[in-house]
Formats: sequence, C-alpha cells, structure tokens
Amino acid sequence: MHLNALKILYCKIHQSDSFIQETDDTLVITQLIYQKLWNYPMAIDEGFALYIKRRTKEIEDALRYHARNCDSPCIICSDLEKIGV
Repeated sequence: MHLNALKILYCKIHQSDSFIQETDDTLVITQLIYQKLWNYPMAIDEGFALYIKRRTKEIEDALRYHARNCDSPCIICSDLEKIGV
C-alpha cells in the first residue's frame, strides 16, 4: 500500500474511537483497504473488519516493542519519521 495511504489511514484510525465514520475520506480509505484485502485469504476467511482489528493490534504491539528496544536509527525509525509518527 502506498505510504501516503498508510499515513492517512493511521491518522483516521487514531482520530476517533470507531474505525468507520460517515465521512468521504474514511469511506474511500475503507474501500481501498477492502479491495487490497481480497488478495489475502486469511483476511477473507476471518472477515475484513476482524482481520484489520487484529492486524492493527499486532502492528501497534510491534511498534511499541520497537520503540522500547531500538537503540539506533533503523529503517523502521526512518519510515515512521517519513509518515510523521
């Protein structure tokens, strides 16, 4: 997925308590993600909403682990800086 799309998605998720809001931006982002998820059998089997929720938690856990344990600038640090996280 494109870096700008990920940044928008990250911001949208963290701006509200609910993932899906009644806004055009959120609808476009949701549709983009769902189109991409058709390429992942696990997402299809689990259901897109549950898959997104589970993967978001896994990614947040990994980023917290990275923040606590990274002792020098790395590619993850660089990518996070690029998207302003």
